[in-house]
Amino acid sequence: MDELAVSLKMDPVELRRINDTQVNPVNGAPYTRRSLMKCYDEAARAFGWAKRTPEPGPMRDGDWLIGWGCATATYPTQMSPATARVTLSAAGTARVQSAVHDVGTGAYTILAQLVSERLSVPMQNVTVELGDTKLPAGPVARELTALLARRGKPQTIVSDNGTEFTSNAILSWAAERRIAWHYIAPGKPAQNACIENFNGRMRDELLNESLFFGLDHARADLAAWVADYNCERPHSSLGYKTPAAFAAGLVPDTNTATGQPAAIDEVSAIWPVAHHCEDTVSNQKTLTQPG
Repeated sequence: MDELAVSLKMDPVELRRINDTQVNPVNGAPYTRRSLMKCYDEAARAFGWAKRTPEPGPMRDGDWLIGWGCATATYPTQMSPATARVTLSAAGTARVQSAVHDVGTGAYTILAQLVSERLSVPMQNVTVELGDTKLPAGPVARELTALLARRGKPQTIVSDNGTEFTSNAILSWAAERRIAWHYIAPGKPAQNACIENFNGRMRDELLNESLFFGLDHARADLAAWVADYNCERPHSSLGYKTPAAFAAGLVPDTNTATGQPAAIDEVSAIWPVAHHCEDTVSNQKTLTQPG
């Protein structure tokens, strides 16, 4: 962008301004909030942008060349459905409860502020309780519970040391279901090579090659890529068969690739070999081995 601005003899901030948009370029829906140019304007005032020498090279600090440019960075806001219970007492106090955990970003404070604002209860009269699996489910615990219902209970779950997996809520969830939880050594992703291979391929083939124009667009592309990887793509580890074809050869009439029904809560099922392919997916293309 800065090189384009130099070629056009334009202020890089103004180049961004005339190309800025207040609507989603995919569906035309207006953004609820977009403050990018306000950020640029405030930064320009703070740095004295208007007083700079626009041509490259002439600004110096002793022997050092000084260059000013523009860049935009974003921090992802990842959202998943969650549930909470709010109890309002006759004494004018409120209690909000959820099995989510606070990783240090202020969930306790934000939930208290939200309940105070919506129920017109003084914030000091709001109690927030988090991190207990007896409370309404948070997103990670809820997704794992749904996965167990569909695929059966494993003996062990292996994960990295992300805070979403090391919380008391997740430890309690695993203990209540008698599932061992193994954490790989910090900085040793090869210890979870299967997942790292999946993550690496998704990064290389999809995330690094795609420009998403909204959350719905990203969800659709991710779902299509995962369906292809889990059902339709031949894998060398399966003898160059697709997971769907491999699973169909094992269990043509059930939903688990091992041929066993989903485990009840008191026992552990054999690990599924492949994801069940949706009934609507019929493309089970498999590579033919040469010769």
